[in-house]
Amino acid sequence: WLLTASCSDETLVVGIGDHGEGVGEKIFGKRFVGHHVHVNTLVSHIPFFIAGPGFPKNTSANELRPAQIDVMPTVFEFLGHSVPEKYKIQGLSLQAQLEKPQTRALATEAFPIRGHKFFKFFTKAQKMSPDKMREAFKKMSEDDSYAPKVGVEKGPLKLVYDTWLTQAWVYDLAKDPLERKDIRADDESRAATMDQVLDDWRRTQTWVLEELTKL
Repeated sequence: WLLTASCSDETLVVGIGDHGEGVGEKIFGKRFVGHHVHVNTLVSHIPFFIAGPGFPKNTSANELRPAQIDVMPTVFEFLGHSVPEKYKIQGLSLQAQLEKPQTRALATEAFPIRGHKFFKFFTKAQKMSPDKMREAFKKMSEDDSYAPKVGVEKGPLKLVYDTWLTQAWVYDLAKDPLERKDIRADDESRAATMDQVLDDWRRTQTWVLEELTKL
């Protein structure tokens, strides 16, 4: 990501990509074009630009690894407000990250529903109860043609989990940024660490969903 030059003394400007794009790179040995189905780095790593008071000018800070979930707390902090605790926000403000960088687990999900079908579902979901919405989403997921996946990164490691196969691959992005070599067999200890990271993240999402359902 890149911190750009300040636009004014009072304005915060944030520009962020919603996803990357495959243009023929290989994933699991097959060339991939698009931005769906997979959660590998070429899809999950996106540009993040920010400019405004309190942020350094013309500075690249790739080591911070900000995420889309950080936009909301960043804007709230810029405006001098705290995000209400009841919303269980999992992101961090970029102001806080600049002051005290930290390694954390960051996740990407690929749902089996996409395109027109995806947006049509969420239009209908606004009129459903939480239980009905989850039931409908589960049914659509089971009926579709490709497996939902989760990718979770922490430090230099990334785990890719296929929920249909219940199989996980682990990569060392520092040595293998294109995610071509699964290190699970050669480094069982670090692979087990990432398995735990995934389990912890999934438990957190279950808890957050339960808490938000109470609102």
